[in-house]
Parts: sequence; C-alpha cells; structure tokens
Amino acid sequence: MKKSPPCPSRRSLRITKSKSPSSHLLDELALHGYRPLDDNPGSSWRPRSGSQVNHRALTAAMIDSRDFLNAKKLVETQVLLPPGPRIAFAGGADCNDHRRIGDTLDKVHAKHPDMALIHGAGPKGAERIAACWADNRKVPQVAFKPERTRHKNAAPFKRNDAMLEALPIGVIVFPGSGIVENLADKARKMGIPVWRFAKDGA
Repeated sequence: MKKSPPCPSRRSLRITKSKSPSSHLLDELALHGYRPLDDNPGSSWRPRSGSQVNHRALTAAMIDSRDFLNAKKLVETQVLLPPGPRIAFAGGADCNDHRRIGDTLDKVHAKHPDMALIHGAGPKGAERIAACWADNRKVPQVAFKPERTRHKNAAPFKRNDAMLEALPIGVIVFPGSGIVENLADKARKMGIPVWRFAKDGA
C-alpha cells in the first residue's frame, strides 16, 4: 500500500502562497502602465505609450522620442515667431510711392510699437519698400515667398492664404495686380480689417 505524501507544514504553505519581492515590484509596475520590452523575465520596462510625466514636479521619467523631437522643434521655432501683433502688407511691383508707404507704416507702428510686418517678399515696388522700412525701423518682418515649384501658377494665391493663416490684425493694401486684390478680398471675408490706398492718394 502506497503512502500518501506528507502534508506541507503551515510555514511552508505561507511561503508558497506569499509573493516574492520581485513579484510585488512587477505588479506595481503593471498598475502604473508599464510593460516589459519583450516576454523574457528580467527585461527592461517602459511605458505602454507616450511619455511618463510627473505633473507635480513637471519632470519626465521617460520621454518618448516623438515627444522629445516635437518639443525640440517647438523651442527652435519660437525664435522665429515674432510675439507682437502682425500687420500684413501688399502692393504691386509698379507702386513706388516711398513717402506714402513709409508714412502709413509709421502711423501703424506708432499705434503698435511691437508689431511684426508680414509681406509677399516682392523684389521691387511696394513690398520691397515696406521691407526696407522694416529694416530701417528694426521691425521684425516675415517674408512669404510664393512656392512656385510646389504650387506652379497657384503659388501667389497659396501665398496669400499662408499670410492670412498668420492671423494679421489688419492688411495694408497699395495698388497692385489681381493677386493683391485677392489678398484683400480674402481678408475681408475673414473679418480682417483692410486699409486700402489708391493710386490717387485716397
């Protein structure tokens, strides 16, 4: 007759049922949303997704690479974003009224000393005069050049859209082509004030 195996003592039962310290640690990590890098025991642990941020201390224990790159890009571009109100300017290549353009921009600058000028980067005419004014007055300026390689014939109109996406508080319009009129029309539809200056000085 076979003998029954000896019953384990109460002490051995307590040891069997209790978890090891490492098991408690794994459970704690799992509760905080961590998972192993692979299925092998003892492998490194990481967050399930994104960065794990300590909001009380405003620090991050583990930073996701995408979050890191996005934050780095944001910091780098902050230097390129003038903080003041944006004033858009547009005018044709045949408009060379230096005095009236300068006087108009001086009046706007007096009202908004921290302004930034945005324009279409025309190589001559009204927009070139406005760019020189900004240089002389040390006013930050953002030049929106048409992306002709990308947009072909629609490049000037896409440029107008990009200028208005910068949300200027107003648009100064001197005489020019249909592209200038397109900017003025789109600005009005968006509710952006348009200050128009005609050839006759009005």
